[in-house]
Amino acid sequence: MSTPDGRIRLELHAHTHASPDCALSPTRLIELLQDRGIQALAVTDHNTMAGAFEMARVSPMPIILAEEIKSTAGDIIGLFLEEEIPRDMSPRDTVAAIKDQSGLVLLPHPFDSLRRSALREATDSIREHIDILEVFNGRTLRERDNRTAQDYARDHGLVASVGSDSHLAREVGVSWQLLEPWSGPDEFLDNLRHAELHMELAPAWVHAGSSLHAYTTKFRKRLTTWLTR
Repeated sequence: MSTPDGRIRLELHAHTHASPDCALSPTRLIELLQDRGIQALAVTDHNTMAGAFEMARVSPMPIILAEEIKSTAGDIIGLFLEEEIPRDMSPRDTVAAIKDQSGLVLLPHPFDSLRRSALREATDSIREHIDILEVFNGRTLRERDNRTAQDYARDHGLVASVGSDSHLAREVGVSWQLLEPWSGPDEFLDNLRHAELHMELAPAWVHAGSSLHAYTTKFRKRLTTWLTR
């Protein structure tokens, strides 16, 4: 399904219940995306592709298999992946692992000054390997941090993207790109370069919501481990 002019409304940064700080099942996520007019999705769970594979099996819309990988310096997203990439490698090794799968490197929330997982100054060390820079993240609280990303993409000729970075129902599909359909990573990257970007911030309280879910998930796992000893 596409818009009347043939372009597709794509959410490029979203999480499922495969991420420890998100409770959204594939069924619920699909329902929310359809309600909000999103027609394609990249599933970018933290250090796992379980949610992406699950979504690809059940979703009526196109799914880009992806992963948000924790490198030793910060998060890096791989798009169009075939298998999981391990966490805690250097940024260069993480990028190399993405490229080994002919995937695209997307740098999320690169200059978020309040987020420990932002790459920030390490961005320059992999700049020549970055395919896409997220110039607007719906969870970035400081406007100047998104502006810094926009300036960086412009100054270095990088393809720009936006992402809701959704973890809660309230956030799903609020930031998206409108672009021509694609048949593979190369065409996707070219079409994204000419996409129309729609940006909307999530309310600040969403951080507390996802942190609470992550805490309760960790507590349940520890309790289960203790009870089964």
